[in-house]
Amino acid sequence: MDAPRCDWCAAVFQVEIGKPSSPYIKLDNVESSEADCQDLLWPSEWTSVQWTEKKEKFKGLYCADGKIGCDICRKVSKLKTSQKIEISQEWATCEIGGGTNTNKKTRLTVLRNKLKKHFESNAHKSAVQILDNKDKNILSKLMDEKDYQINKATHSIFCIAYYIAKYNRPFDDHLKLVQLQELNGIKLGFTLHSRYSSTNILQYISKEMKHKIIKNIIDTNAKCSILIDESTTLSDLCSMVAYLKVSISNNEPLFIFLDLVELKNEIAKKYSFVGLLVVRAVNVVLKIFPALYKHLYTASNDSNRDSKTKNKYLGLLKKLASPEFVNDLAIMCDVLQELSNLSIELQSRTITLMQFEQSIKRCIRVIISFKTNNGDYMHQAVVAIKDMKFKNIDLTSNKKMISINKNQFLTSIENNLKSRLLDNDGENKIILKHILVLEKSTWPEDPDIRYGEDNIKYL
Repeated sequence: MDAPRCDWCAAVFQVEIGKPSSPYIKLDNVESSEADCQDLLWPSEWTSVQWTEKKEKFKGLYCADGKIGCDICRKVSKLKTSQKIEISQEWATCEIGGGTNTNKKTRLTVLRNKLKKHFESNAHKSAVQILDNKDKNILSKLMDEKDYQINKATHSIFCIAYYIAKYNRPFDDHLKLVQLQELNGIKLGFTLHSRYSSTNILQYISKEMKHKIIKNIIDTNAKCSILIDESTTLSDLCSMVAYLKVSISNNEPLFIFLDLVELKNEIAKKYSFVGLLVVRAVNVVLKIFPALYKHLYTASNDSNRDSKTKNKYLGLLKKLASPEFVNDLAIMCDVLQELSNLSIELQSRTITLMQFEQSIKRCIRVIISFKTNNGDYMHQAVVAIKDMKFKNIDLTSNKKMISINKNQFLTSIENNLKSRLLDNDGENKIILKHILVLEKSTWPEDPDIRYGEDNIKYL
């Protein structure tokens, strides 16, 4: 028997070489002829050499059960793709043969035509392209490129928002700067273009910057000083502004805004409200008292108004033209005038800690003196109440109104101011004692050359 043409058959042939009398090869109790084995590896129309040449020429060509097919089309037919490609099912399922013609040349011609037609078809070329793109991972690269473009646009918009904050520009400039950048050919996407987005971006940036600064201060164990200032707005909410003077990364110390804190203490809220809003309102009421009375009187007798509105103005008129209201107005004016003067002194940039203490103590003494000696406005009110006439307006007692308890009100103000003094506890008293050496007015007439050295060392 001649040697088989394929390597697999040759290996089996060598095992069974001792049985020349049988033309069949027995393997695992299954009898298979050389022709049957050949049909499993390539079509019977081709030799082993021809099959190898065909596979090299037509990439993806494979054989099963003597039929040929396209492995590329088989793989693409299993993929879910948005492209509509009509893949030949015969080629994908390996069902292509030379036909049933008994003439071998005819079958070879049929196979050559089918090979040429399929591998030059647009469907097969599209399948090859899809498989190549899958191997090259083009979709992921496109997504990465898209993410890069989005992140680049976001980075540019963050820079615009940072520019607005750094140079104190209005938030309305955000959209204008975005439009300018787009005219310059920079792609900035379609979002984060409004002034509201700019506000949110800056809040995020400031929060991250604050966290990094605080972390740097903790990591470098930097020394810092704190500057605290109370808000001076007309809002009834009292807020506190906190600044830090600190060295960042061992550089020169600089002031940094730390936070704006809303004070929860009710006393602080009332003090802020009285010091900033009521002081102005009370002074205005005092100055325009006759004009305000005339307005309320006219409104309460206006025939064009309904009865409900006229009764409201009449009630306000009775409160205004009452000795109780005049008494309260006078007390508030005297106290607020002193508190306003104290506030102006404490806002001075040159004030020292000792001057701060002395100013508050002076104000406390004046407030206490009001208990026994009336202030200027209170003196006018006493005379007006006695005559039942204030600025040529007749006064009528209003039993529904309860006057401020003068002594109780003044005591409350006094205690509030005392709570702000430094000498309330032992440690502050010691510090205050040593700070006195910094005040030249407390020095002796002929101080020693080393006068105050121990105090400075303690501080």
